[in-house]
Amino acid sequence: MFFEIGENCLLARSGNERIRIEGWGENALRVRATQNEKFSEGEKALEKAPFSAAKAKILENGAEIVHGNLRCFVHQNGWMAFFRGETLLLKEYYRDFSGANAHSPSLKLRAREYEPHGSDYRITLRFEAQEEKLFGMGQYQQPE
Repeated sequence: MFFEIGENCLLARSGNERIRIEGWGENALRVRATQNEKFSEGEKALEKAPFSAAKAKILENGAEIVHGNLRCFVHQNGWMAFFRGETLLLKEYYRDFSGANAHSPSLKLRAREYEPHGSDYRITLRFEAQEEKLFGMGQYQQPE
Protein backbone atom coordinates (compact mmCIF):
# COMPACT_ATOMS: atom_id res chain seq x y z
CA MET A 1 0.00 0.00 0.00
CA PHE A 2 1.04 3.57 -0.62
CA PHE A 3 0.20 5.93 2.24
CA GLU A 4 -0.32 9.67 2.30
CA ILE A 5 -1.28 11.99 5.12
CA GLY A 6 -4.01 14.45 4.17
CA GLU A 7 -5.89 17.15 6.02
CA ASN A 8 -7.48 15.36 9.02
CA CYS A 9 -7.17 12.00 7.21
CA LEU A 10 -5.04 9.05 6.21
CA LEU A 11 -5.11 8.00 2.56
CA ALA A 12 -4.05 4.55 1.36
CA ARG A 13 -3.84 3.25 -2.18
CA SER A 14 -3.05 -0.13 -3.72
CA GLY A 15 -3.84 -0.99 -7.32
CA ASN A 16 -7.36 0.27 -8.02
CA GLU A 17 -8.35 0.47 -4.35
CA ARG A 18 -8.40 3.77 -2.50
CA ILE A 19 -9.07 4.10 1.25
CA ARG A 20 -9.73 7.30 3.16
CA ILE A 21 -9.88 7.27 6.98
CA GLU A 22 -10.79 10.54 8.67
CA GLY A 23 -11.69 11.87 12.09
CA TRP A 24 -15.44 12.14 12.48
CA GLY A 25 -17.16 13.80 15.42
CA GLU A 26 -15.79 12.80 18.80
CA ASN A 27 -13.82 9.56 19.25
CA ALA A 28 -14.91 8.22 15.85
CA LEU A 29 -13.37 7.48 12.48
CA ARG A 30 -15.07 7.43 9.09
CA VAL A 31 -13.67 4.85 6.66
CA ARG A 32 -14.40 5.07 2.95
CA ALA A 33 -13.12 2.70 0.28
CA THR A 34 -13.59 2.66 -3.46
CA GLN A 35 -12.15 1.34 -6.69
CA ASN A 36 -13.23 4.46 -8.55
CA GLU A 37 -10.67 7.09 -9.47
CA LYS A 38 -11.91 9.41 -6.71
CA PHE A 39 -14.39 9.41 -3.84
CA SER A 40 -17.94 10.60 -4.43
CA GLU A 41 -18.81 14.01 -3.05
CA GLY A 42 -21.24 14.60 -0.20
CA GLU A 43 -21.85 12.99 3.14
CA LYS A 44 -24.48 10.49 1.93
CA ALA A 45 -26.25 9.00 4.96
CA LEU A 46 -24.03 10.60 7.59
CA GLU A 47 -24.91 13.74 9.47
CA LYS A 48 -22.29 16.46 9.32
CA ALA A 49 -19.97 16.02 12.27
CA PRO A 50 -18.12 18.86 14.00
CA PHE A 51 -14.50 19.09 12.90
CA SER A 52 -12.05 17.44 15.21
CA ALA A 53 -8.43 16.93 14.18
CA ALA A 54 -7.06 13.41 13.81
CA LYS A 55 -3.35 12.64 13.85
CA ALA A 56 -1.94 10.29 11.21
CA LYS A 57 1.55 8.90 10.80
CA ILE A 58 3.29 6.50 8.47
CA LEU A 59 5.10 3.59 10.13
CA GLU A 60 7.61 1.01 8.92
CA ASN A 61 4.99 -1.72 8.39
CA GLY A 62 1.92 0.42 7.65
CA ALA A 63 0.26 3.59 8.88
CA GLU A 64 -2.09 4.67 11.65
CA ILE A 65 -4.55 7.40 12.44
CA VAL A 66 -5.59 8.38 15.98
CA HIS A 67 -8.72 10.33 16.81
CA GLY A 68 -9.66 10.73 20.47
CA ASN A 69 -9.30 7.33 22.10
CA LEU A 70 -9.77 5.41 18.82
CA ARG A 71 -6.86 4.24 16.66
CA CYS A 72 -6.89 2.58 13.25
CA PHE A 73 -3.80 0.72 12.02
CA VAL A 74 -3.53 -0.09 8.30
CA HIS A 75 -0.99 -2.80 7.52
CA GLN A 76 1.14 -2.47 4.38
CA ASN A 77 -0.76 -5.48 2.97
CA GLY A 78 -4.04 -3.59 3.29
CA TRP A 79 -5.91 -5.00 6.30
CA MET A 80 -7.10 -2.68 9.07
CA ALA A 81 -7.35 -3.08 12.84
CA PHE A 82 -9.22 -0.75 15.21
CA PHE A 83 -8.17 -0.17 18.83
CA ARG A 84 -9.48 1.71 21.85
CA GLY A 85 -6.33 2.39 23.79
CA GLU A 86 -4.44 -0.91 23.52
CA THR A 87 -7.62 -3.04 23.33
CA LEU A 88 -8.35 -4.56 19.92
CA LEU A 89 -11.94 -3.82 18.87
CA LEU A 90 -12.06 -5.04 15.25
CA LYS A 91 -9.59 -6.58 12.84
CA GLU A 92 -10.29 -7.30 9.20
CA TYR A 93 -10.17 -10.96 8.13
CA TYR A 94 -7.23 -11.20 5.74
CA ARG A 95 -5.61 -14.42 4.54
CA ASP A 96 -2.82 -14.39 1.99
CA PHE A 97 0.37 -16.22 1.16
CA SER A 98 2.56 -13.25 2.17
CA GLY A 99 2.85 -14.27 5.83
CA ALA A 100 1.08 -11.11 7.04
CA ASN A 101 -0.82 -13.19 9.60
CA ALA A 102 0.35 -16.07 11.77
CA HIS A 103 -2.47 -18.20 10.34
CA SER A 104 -2.52 -18.19 6.53
CA PRO A 105 -4.36 -21.20 5.12
CA SER A 106 -4.47 -22.09 1.44
CA LEU A 107 -7.43 -19.76 0.89
CA LYS A 108 -6.55 -16.33 -0.44
CA LEU A 109 -9.12 -13.98 1.07
CA ARG A 110 -8.83 -10.21 1.07
CA ALA A 111 -10.55 -8.19 3.77
CA ARG A 112 -12.59 -6.18 1.25
CA GLU A 113 -14.19 -7.70 -1.82
CA TYR A 114 -15.48 -5.37 -4.55
CA GLU A 115 -18.29 -6.35 -6.90
CA PRO A 116 -19.30 -3.99 -9.75
CA HIS A 117 -22.81 -2.63 -9.22
CA GLY A 118 -23.83 -0.21 -11.99
CA SER A 119 -21.35 2.67 -11.98
CA ASP A 120 -20.33 1.93 -8.39
CA TYR A 121 -19.24 -1.08 -6.32
CA ARG A 122 -20.77 -3.32 -3.68
CA ILE A 123 -18.23 -4.03 -0.96
CA THR A 124 -18.18 -7.12 1.24
CA LEU A 125 -16.17 -6.73 4.45
CA ARG A 126 -14.79 -9.55 6.57
CA PHE A 127 -13.79 -9.22 10.22
CA GLU A 128 -12.07 -11.60 12.65
CA ALA A 129 -14.25 -13.20 15.29
CA GLN A 130 -13.64 -12.06 18.87
CA GLU A 131 -13.91 -15.04 21.23
CA GLU A 132 -16.62 -16.62 19.10
CA LYS A 133 -17.43 -20.31 19.54
CA LEU A 134 -19.32 -22.43 17.02
CA PHE A 135 -20.72 -25.86 17.76
CA GLY A 136 -22.00 -28.43 15.26
CA MET A 137 -21.79 -28.25 11.49
CA GLY A 138 -20.00 -25.14 10.20
CA GLN A 139 -20.83 -23.33 6.98
CA TYR A 140 -18.53 -21.63 4.53
CA GLN A 141 -18.76 -17.88 4.20
CA GLN A 142 -19.97 -17.62 0.63
CA PRO A 143 -22.12 -14.92 -0.97
CA GLU A 144 -25.64 -16.00 -1.86
